[in-house]
Amino acid sequence: MGISIKFVAYTLALFHSLPNEVDSRSIPGVVSTVVGSASGVAGMVDGTGTVARLHRPQGIVVSADGMVAYIADTNNHRIRRMNIPPGGGEDGIISTIAGNGEEGSDDGTGSVATFYDPIGIALSPAEDLLYVAEVYTHVIRSVVVASGFVDTVAGQQGVDGAMDGTGTLAQFYSPFGVVTSKLGDALYIADTLNDKIRRMELSS
Repeated sequence: MGISIKFVAYTLALFHSLPNEVDSRSIPGVVSTVVGSASGVAGMVDGTGTVARLHRPQGIVVSADGMVAYIADTNNHRIRRMNIPPGGGEDGIISTIAGNGEEGSDDGTGSVATFYDPIGIALSPAEDLLYVAEVYTHVIRSVVVASGFVDTVAGQQGVDGAMDGTGTLAQFYSPFGVVTSKLGDALYIADTLNDKIRRMELSS
């Protein structure tokens, strides 16, 4: 249990929505900027440390070995990857996996795909897939980590509702948080404005 609590605390320490920074701690209680403007300036720049820019990141998930973080860079409408320095120190390296900055719902690979304020993000136990919740378009998207291929896996773009069903026959109303099960056979979704927790079956 001690390991679990420590991991959760470290994950939360990495996320700092304002001012447009992702933070880390290598010593308990000490917070430092890993990527993003030291003065809180929003932007969109891939790069290292304080050279990189984000715009209101609101979701983050960390790999099992603690060396990679995946970020829902909400107002940049992109999914970003950050290589975490050994020991969780400063100067993380951030790059873009998918999205091109335009608001949209296009599936495709890398910069061909578009997002509209991605918020929740989860990583499959095999660490080959990301699942992204889009609160305004009411859908769940998947992102292949290796290629950046984006696909809409559940929900109907721009249509809110509460219907259970398979894939795009299902409906959500502002899904926010997402997390995969330990076995990787399910995705749990905080369906915010429906006041529900939903379960989506996955291929294990």
